Formats: sequence, structure tokens, C-alpha cells
Amino acid sequence: MIIKPWYTSKAVWLNVVTFILLVLALPQFISVIPVSWIPYIALTSAVLNGVLRLFFTSQPITATAAAIAPVQ
Repeated sequence: MIIKPWYTSKAVWLNVVTFILLVLALPQFISVIPVSWIPYIALTSAVLNGVLRLFFTSQPITATAAAIAPVQ
């Protein structure tokens, strides 16, 4: 089984982008994004993570994930 580097994972990058968007929406910061968008950003991220996991994930990104994955 081939283990890919973490930075090639679409799910990891989606989570990084989501984190940045949510931080930009915090009122303690500049609040570039309206606070009212926070639930929509979170919901969109959750749905896209599910889609990525169901349809695009075929390899683990860490040795730990490879160790618990069933051998084919």
C-alpha cells in the first residue's frame, strides 16, 4: 500500500481553507467575512469532507492509518 504525503490530501486542504475562512469571520479579527456566514461555511465544509471521503479517498496519508487499514 502506498502512503501519500499529507499535503497531497484534498480533505486536508479543504480543512485548512475552512479554518482560514472561519478565522476571517471572527469578530475579534478584521471580520472580512460576515459572521452570519459561519454556519454555511461549516455546513459546506462538512458536506464536502464527506464527498471527498466517499468518492475520492483511496489512500491513507499516515503510517498509522495504513497500519489500521485492512490489507488487500
